[in-house]
Amino acid sequence: TIHYPPQDYDLSEFVDDHVDTSKSKKVEELVQVAAENVHEVASYSEMSNAMKMDNKKQKFFILAIQRSGSTWFSRLFSGHKEVLMHNGECLRTFRELHHCVTRWKPSQDVSRSLTIHSSNFSKLLDMLFYGPTEWPERFVGMKWMVNQLPPHRIKEIANYIAKNKIKIISLKRKNVLRQCFSLFDMYQRHLKGVSVHDVEHGTGAKWKDEIKWEIPLNYWDHCFNWFRHQDSVREKLIEEVENQVPGSVLEVEYSDLCTTTSKSFHEIEGFLDLHARITLDSNFHKMHTQPLKNMVTNWGRVIPELAKNHGNDVKVWANEEECGGNTH
Repeated sequence: TIHYPPQDYDLSEFVDDHVDTSKSKKVEELVQVAAENVHEVASYSEMSNAMKMDNKKQKFFILAIQRSGSTWFSRLFSGHKEVLMHNGECLRTFRELHHCVTRWKPSQDVSRSLTIHSSNFSKLLDMLFYGPTEWPERFVGMKWMVNQLPPHRIKEIANYIAKNKIKIISLKRKNVLRQCFSLFDMYQRHLKGVSVHDVEHGTGAKWKDEIKWEIPLNYWDHCFNWFRHQDSVREKLIEEVENQVPGSVLEVEYSDLCTTTSKSFHEIEGFLDLHARITLDSNFHKMHTQPLKNMVTNWGRVIPELAKNHGNDVKVWANEEECGGNTH
């Protein structure tokens, strides 16, 4: 049986790597599973004072939309000797937020009421961009997914970014067709209890490229619209930041990272003022290496409708081989 989201389904509810879809749990319910012994009052003053003394430390984040290679990309920074990189998505759940905030300051208290949606969100970002005093010269970075940006606070967040001289690496995937397939495939794997990142690491290699899906047209339509909305939010933040501090954003295309790899990472290193090269060794494996027509059983019916509804880009994307055929 193929399970897929209805037309009005919020795709942000099933992009979470840890969603237990077999029990039909929603992301907002999963947020409540964080440790119960966390204190409710954040001891913010010490952290705030430290941030004021920390202007020499470069702060940055990777801005990305789901299924654009952000997990692989962000983990390349984790092993860099000049960077302190938060793992995972700090703003996805309270549990991950607590882990990120206390990673370098275990005694830091975190309030459940302090979220990126709250009016005092700057306190939360101060905590996330705080680096340990024993490594004063290291850069501090994290991954920030677009669907974790509160649209009503874009201008305020842009003001914070500009004031604190935070740089943004915006990771974009132009081929929305493959992005939607990757998202659908991830959802089906969740239903079967297989993490998509297990496959990328190779531990679930038997799933790699073996499964074909019949994907209903209403999924594709909704997915295209969802990704377009996410991209509009991404562009709005970039515009607001660039208007205040030109040159604060570096836009990186997904396919360039694997087709012009050396050039792309050289630009990233220069943008962040890194002295050491980014090591590209990784145990991640590309999952979808075949043409989409070989992985979608109803492709012959899908592609004409998608081209009619969403333009000729769809036909170009359908025949495009990202990364020389080694697509994600």
